Amino acid sequence: MKNVLSKIKESLGGILVSLLLSLMLAFYEPLNMYVGNLDDFWFDIYSFFPIILLQFLVFFLILSAIFIIINMISRKFYKLVLVIVFIATLATYIQGNYLTYSLPGLDGNLIDWSVYGAERVVSCVLWIVVIAISLFVLYRVKFDKFDKIIKGVSVAILLMLSVASISLFMRPHVFDKKDTEVAMFDNFDSASRDKNFLIFLVDQVDSVVFNKELSENWDKREIFKDFTYYPNTSSTYLWTIFSIPYILSGEYYENQESQFSDYFTKAIDDSELLSSLESNGYKLNIYEDEELLNYKGEQLGRFENIQPSVHIKKRELVKQEIKYVLFKYLPYQLKWIAKIENLDINRTKSDDDGRLFESFNDVVYGHLENKELEVVDDKYFSFVHVVGAHPPFVYDKNVDRQPEGTYEDGVNASIAMIKKYLERLRENDVYDNSVIIIMSDHGHGDETIERSNPILYIKGFDEKHDYDRSEKKISYENLNDAYMQLLNGDKTEQLFINIDNSRRRILYNELYNPNLTEMIQTGDAWDTDTIIETGNKYLREK
Repeated sequence: MKNVLSKIKESLGGILVSLLLSLMLAFYEPLNMYVGNLDDFWFDIYSFFPIILLQFLVFFLILSAIFIIINMISRKFYKLVLVIVFIATLATYIQGNYLTYSLPGLDGNLIDWSVYGAERVVSCVLWIVVIAISLFVLYRVKFDKFDKIIKGVSVAILLMLSVASISLFMRPHVFDKKDTEVAMFDNFDSASRDKNFLIFLVDQVDSVVFNKELSENWDKREIFKDFTYYPNTSSTYLWTIFSIPYILSGEYYENQESQFSDYFTKAIDDSELLSSLESNGYKLNIYEDEELLNYKGEQLGRFENIQPSVHIKKRELVKQEIKYVLFKYLPYQLKWIAKIENLDINRTKSDDDGRLFESFNDVVYGHLENKELEVVDDKYFSFVHVVGAHPPFVYDKNVDRQPEGTYEDGVNASIAMIKKYLERLRENDVYDNSVIIIMSDHGHGDETIERSNPILYIKGFDEKHDYDRSEKKISYENLNDAYMQLLNGDKTEQLFINIDNSRRRILYNELYNPNLTEMIQTGDAWDTDTIIETGNKYLREK
């Protein structure tokens, strides 16, 4: 027993390095990830904290045990392992905490790490310098002295990380309770023989690209017979998180609330569209698996398919954490190992009977293809948001998953879903008695400002005509009036008549920048040269 205690004491350097590595990668960084993106996580700190605490303890105990066992087997080998792990830990700490200024945004696009030439050089220099200095010090002093240096440096960084971790808990809203609402597939396969008001939104589908692909691959007059296409449409917001509540409410988000979820809740609760539908006897259903996380309202009962949050898939959560930690802490030469385009936090949801709605193209398409549509008496409103042409591009034109694809593949997958969606309505004789809006939240482009031209196709109740095209310059700020007209029985030829189409408002921001810049589109929706700033800016409240 004395020998074991002696070996544990001899292994203190390894134990401290284990503690540092575990605290940094298994506790501090996951916590930092969570606190920095509170609105993106559907669960609260009370659910999250026990998971990261447990993984920290497990990681620490396993690493410490390995060091102790190695020291008991061979003191010489222990010294070698300790030096290597310490150097790697020190370089990793610097890499993940001080060389993160140029990390790419995780917006779903495939990351091309080969373009980060300067960053790769800096990573190489960092590791070479840390290795060189460590080996030089080790060469000049005996191992026992170097072991003390390891302990001292480890304790110093541990103290800094501990203080940083405590400060994260002091951020606003960290301890807010989250009773998150989630959408189920309930009623997805139901439609009314009386009246339906249907919005089918395919994410990030650009009007110009969509029209081109549609013309080349499908008979558009067959798919969109009875519809009017509005190619010159401008979206008000260029990101999904802002667009969804705006599309459903017409309420602007101008950073008036310190928490985006407060705006989202107010927009949905006060929506004129939803209130009008309710007063007209429609059953409300919203199929959305990401932005709905921001709904904190008390009117949960108004939605037929929404219920309180479900269970966390702990393994999936740990998997997402590992992807992010590797993304942030690996040197640039190895960051590709993370295989990360975005944080798939929605994948961490779990329910007991498979009713949880998922917006993945193949899941929704499979539902449309394999589930029969039940025709019922109740009037139905349905808002469906699917991945569409949003990156990563992993769908082909048949909506089958593929290893790598293109934006055009995503657009063609969207066309296939829309075609299947409309076919199912026609085959069950609920097409004519439905208002149907096929749209996107925003367009697509290499620069954010290029995302302002989404698709918009509209058909009113009992509307019959050949495929039509309107050249009106409209904006999503005109949608709310159009909803009311359609609900009252107007046809598309009666929409967007008395509108000011000369100054279409766009509220613009870059990824991860919470501050909004007001711009106006003075020309065609696809012409970014005619978008000008008004001088108005809306800054996030502290």
